[in-house]
Amino acid sequence: MTIKHLSLSYKSKLLNNKNLVLQLICITLYNQQQKYLFIFTLISQIFYKNNKQSVKKQSNQTNLQKQQQDKFKKFDIPSNFIHGRDTRLALQIQKENEEIRILCQQNEAQFKQIIDQEHNKQINKFQNEVKELKLSGNRYLFYTDRISDINQNEANQINIPVIMTIHGIPGSLQDFLSLQQHIQARLSCRWINFSIPGLDGQDERRGTYLGYLEDTSLLMKDFLDELKIDKVVLIMHSAGGMYGKKFIHTHPERVKAIVQLASIGLEIWEPLLVQNTIFQKIGIDLNSITREQIDNKDFRDSMIRNINNLMNIFNQSKDKSLQVWKAMNFYHHIMLLKAQTYKNGFDSFFLEMKNLDRRIPRFFAYSQVDALLRERHLQQEIYYYILSPQSYNFQLKNQPKLDYKFQLRDEQSVLKNFIFSYNDAGHAFQYHKGFELSIKLKIFIQIIEQIEVSNKQINSQVQPKL
Repeated sequence: MTIKHLSLSYKSKLLNNKNLVLQLICITLYNQQQKYLFIFTLISQIFYKNNKQSVKKQSNQTNLQKQQQDKFKKFDIPSNFIHGRDTRLALQIQKENEEIRILCQQNEAQFKQIIDQEHNKQINKFQNEVKELKLSGNRYLFYTDRISDINQNEANQINIPVIMTIHGIPGSLQDFLSLQQHIQARLSCRWINFSIPGLDGQDERRGTYLGYLEDTSLLMKDFLDELKIDKVVLIMHSAGGMYGKKFIHTHPERVKAIVQLASIGLEIWEPLLVQNTIFQKIGIDLNSITREQIDNKDFRDSMIRNINNLMNIFNQSKDKSLQVWKAMNFYHHIMLLKAQTYKNGFDSFFLEMKNLDRRIPRFFAYSQVDALLRERHLQQEIYYYILSPQSYNFQLKNQPKLDYKFQLRDEQSVLKNFIFSYNDAGHAFQYHKGFELSIKLKIFIQIIEQIEVSNKQINSQVQPKL
């Protein structure tokens, strides 16, 4: 959802409209140390029945407006929701922004010559075949699996990198097609697009898999075991990062490198905060909801009706900020609800996100004009894992064999070379930046084979908690 700051005059104009009322739900977060204000807006349309007399109609409309305004008071974020707060000082946010913006500009300049050289390269515009895999416990999932054209000979498929993607909400197995086509035209690799059951828009309950975060982590491990894959370069976009990071936390030994494309942040994921206003609107109490309730037939039937009614209202609106929610179906909503019933509390999930194995190489890319995510929340994770004193240092131990004449700008801190931002593409920039990303990602994958990791904290024997 696009975050908008609406003026009082504009809100008044909306509320006085004779045909409909637009209700503004604001979640206000204020931190005395940072002294900044976030305003998240959700707009829903409420239609009035026609009355015989215009005077009586206007009076009824006024009364309905007042009732609805009382109904939609500020949504309070539960105190145990760590993801609802950003505890950094304003000076720290500014410092991180300036440092990361400079790195992004330097990295773009460093890659520009290669990108210009490759711009006219002809590639094979293939389509992926969707496959179904059945696992023990009556679980099943959908995925695609393709070897680069240059590796069709089985002898050439040994030890090639395996790239696995996880799409967001809403999303599909085709979300990374442009990036995949450009990568597989240039790099020997196996590319797998993986769809989390439930995120594929179908009923998430499949045998022993019920759609909770722990279920998805086990499912991904069993999926790789079934395909006899040891490690993957894991690419995550948007909400896919929530499921991917849970897998990384549980099975870090199965992840060769992490690629985050506008993925969920360390403490704040704004779309989920707005999503929670929807849950509140349809009568779901996030503080008391249980897994037993969510899987109860009566609860789900009622939630389906409420979600459908809300979506019908949204579909009658031309407001572009509602596009993401218009594209979601019931199962997307239920998956976001289930994620927040994490067994140890959802706050503990975000604590785990700060405790991923820092020795795993990372590649970051995001949009400066993302309608769903604020730049500073994405920068927080980049700084934490790559630039902060507690991060690990990645250095070249040997010169990698590259197809291009390319020199890393910083060989003493390799991951600083792989932070990118765009100001001309939105949240799903992998569609429009597939070519540019493919060049950067290809070099990243080739280089990670030749790096060694060390702790920045000199003389410290502290190891990351796994």
